[in-house]
Amino acid sequence: MAQSTAPLPVRPGWSPETFMDGSDLPFEGLLAADERFAGAAARPVIKPETLVVDHGSPFVSADFTRSCNSLGIEVREARLRTPVDKAIVERAMLAIKTGFSQHLASYTHHRLDLRGRQVRKQPLWTIAQLQDLFEQWVALHWQQTPHGALRSPFTPGLKLTPNQMYAALISLRGYRATALTESENRKLLPTVWARIDRKGFQINNRTYNLGRGALDPFRGSSGLAAFQGRWEVHYSPNQPEVAWLFNHRAAPDSDPWVEVPFIHRRILHDRWTEGSWEQGLQVHLAAGGHRHDEAAIARATHRLLSKAAKGPGPDDAPAASARSLPVPRHRPAAPKEPYAAGMPPLDPESVRPFRRLDRPAAELFTSGEPVKDSGQSVDAFLASLPELNPPADGDNGYNGQQGEDR
Repeated sequence: MAQSTAPLPVRPGWSPETFMDGSDLPFEGLLAADERFAGAAARPVIKPETLVVDHGSPFVSADFTRSCNSLGIEVREARLRTPVDKAIVERAMLAIKTGFSQHLASYTHHRLDLRGRQVRKQPLWTIAQLQDLFEQWVALHWQQTPHGALRSPFTPGLKLTPNQMYAALISLRGYRATALTESENRKLLPTVWARIDRKGFQINNRTYNLGRGALDPFRGSSGLAAFQGRWEVHYSPNQPEVAWLFNHRAAPDSDPWVEVPFIHRRILHDRWTEGSWEQGLQVHLAAGGHRHDEAAIARATHRLLSKAAKGPGPDDAPAASARSLPVPRHRPAAPKEPYAAGMPPLDPESVRPFRRLDRPAAELFTSGEPVKDSGQSVDAFLASLPELNPPADGDNGYNGQQGEDR
């Protein structure tokens, strides 16, 4: 939520066309109202009044609701299994798949017949790399592509880009910066209520500590009875290498935040997230490791990130693949079809079509009257069906007749 209400800084290596300076956005006016637009990407800043969300766990969590309430944003939940309540978002997801995702290496799509070629041999992207590519695509392509739904009532035949429409509307409504302080931004991060001892505190099987007794003033009860004496700690799931301890006892003119690092963060050289840590934990446990061996989990996460960046190797074929299954020495003979013995190849020209029904199917077999244009009664027809009259024991179905006659 904090990122959505702030300009997006251009990152090193981005295309010059992604800069707000020189785009259709009113850069000079926005920069005068908010100095954070200096060096920003060509992406508008819009503070929503209402958010319509589905029932996904990130959107109904206490952290998300608390963040929206602190920014004065109303949250409304869409009806269950009713995508039309947020049709614009659903359509945008399709546009992202067709305009961005399908052009990436290792793209698998949602169906096997639509996945990319040789996906298993392509290198994988980390979440941070995908986020960087996607944000660049939004600023370079999405915001600068004319959309059929963006038109001016004065020139309905002219399609506008999102940046052009934003520039036209902001001249009418104006712009008000929502500049959050560093403390306010940290308050929007997920909250953990932790107990602090001489080893520090724990967040999702990770130990955070400063060492040399720097956290000794926080050992013991925090005095907050509503939280059983625990201390308020915030961290970012996208960058969990540090956490911020909030000191509610700090003096008004002092900084209440204490930055506490993860004790094994130097083992992880690449950028990692809460999700990659969980994957590393699963790999570590599958190899017989212990849940409390944080250094080993960190090394497993580091190897996992390095392997994902390089892509799968020749020894990474799935165990259940056809080429890895053992080949039996003696293959069993295929069973013979008993009714195919002695029968000539089927000639399609000799197959006669079945007679078309002369009455609705719902009225079949409801009475004993004979079928029209047929001398056979319904009872006689039912008696002739093989499903209702199975052959007797020892009868192979031929009844002494030749295969051709059958």
